[in-house]
Amino acid sequence: MKKVSFITLGCKVNQYDTQAMEKAFTDRGYSIVPVGEGPDAVVVNTCTVTAEADRKSRQMIRRAAKANPGAIVIAAGCFVQGDPEAAEAIEGVSIVAGSTNRLALVDAVDRQLGVSEAQTRRRNLVKDIFSFGSYEEMKAEGADGMSRAYLKIEDGCDAYCSYCLVPYVRGHVRSRGLGPIEEEASRLADAGYLEVVLTGIHLGCYGKDLSGVSLADAIRAAARPSGIKRVRLSSLEPTELTDDIIELFANEPKLAKHLHLPLQSGDDSVLKSMNRHYDAKGYEAAVEKARAAIGRFGLTTDIIAGFPGETERMFANTLSLVERMGFLKVHAFPYSRRKGTIAAGLPGQVSEDVKHDRVARLMEASKQGAREFIEGMEGGVFDVIVESAIPTGDGFECEGYTSEYVRVLFRSESRPEGRVYVNVTSVGPEGARGAIIEQR
Repeated sequence: MKKVSFITLGCKVNQYDTQAMEKAFTDRGYSIVPVGEGPDAVVVNTCTVTAEADRKSRQMIRRAAKANPGAIVIAAGCFVQGDPEAAEAIEGVSIVAGSTNRLALVDAVDRQLGVSEAQTRRRNLVKDIFSFGSYEEMKAEGADGMSRAYLKIEDGCDAYCSYCLVPYVRGHVRSRGLGPIEEEASRLADAGYLEVVLTGIHLGCYGKDLSGVSLADAIRAAARPSGIKRVRLSSLEPTELTDDIIELFANEPKLAKHLHLPLQSGDDSVLKSMNRHYDAKGYEAAVEKARAAIGRFGLTTDIIAGFPGETERMFANTLSLVERMGFLKVHAFPYSRRKGTIAAGLPGQVSEDVKHDRVARLMEASKQGAREFIEGMEGGVFDVIVESAIPTGDGFECEGYTSEYVRVLFRSESRPEGRVYVNVTSVGPEGARGAIIEQR
């Protein structure tokens, strides 16, 4: 049996894409093996969201070639889509493929394995990303040993934030049909997954390229199979928190009470320079409207520190908003200068030391909101989907996540499976701890 290995960098969408490629290879008779265990081919699915992601992508491609002599090395994904010549120039690379048309990889690898070494040559499968007019239908089977699975429903982005290369390597918005969404959710439920995370490059734009279809329809389709107990959204923009979506959060019991709403900055002038389509007051108003209708939910966000032109006063506006919003989790990143973006040419580039100092201050400022949110769970009973159960001498040490996306630790005499109810008895920096009271 032919063997293939995968290395994945980057976001949830990339992880889904790798799982879909794995299925395409196994359907063709390949077995999936760990890197270094004699694969015939190694696929490196790359990322280009930051300069550091580019560096790691190049590094992992080189490592794959060195650790697997004789194997066909395939460089794929967003870094390759953005700079296929740089990927081709890396020693040991046999095939380069972009961030779409991935199913052609299997044919290319089959052909490469079928010829002698003297006949092998580098193949470039990268195509113009804007030439793809519809969603590339792929099927994934999730990751072994997990109770949560990613379910990709959209690709591409038309937002063109001034700091971001993603639209140039993922193309225009392309939405998946409702039928395939429900079909894959059903298949994942049959495989034992209880929660699906709807993912996309710009999830909130789902349906804009389809007639009479919205994100709310996609959520309902994913929730329809009886075996799916929870549907989670990976990310929405604050402007996409429509009345229909808020109503679903309030009334659809399977929709997780968790919203990831990227803020990026709490200063209006910085937001404008970023080409974000809201201001700080609009962000705050969207969250307050959602809280009024939904009640308690976990709020997480992304923030970029040290964007070009960001002064200390502007950064103070972001800190103040973080302190007011009560985020459960803040993902803070130093601004990464990306060649080819508008922001790369803006005046007022901020030093690396200042950027990293601001990231640290953001993380410190976010702790109070997270602490207060988790402390509010103490004494309550929460629906937890079990993600791990480690045997101990007298039972199992278990871990899972609530609908709000809070990590909960608990002990159980027998191995728990699926969904359980936990009475939270204490809270701490690692999350909440409780006692199992019911299994369903």
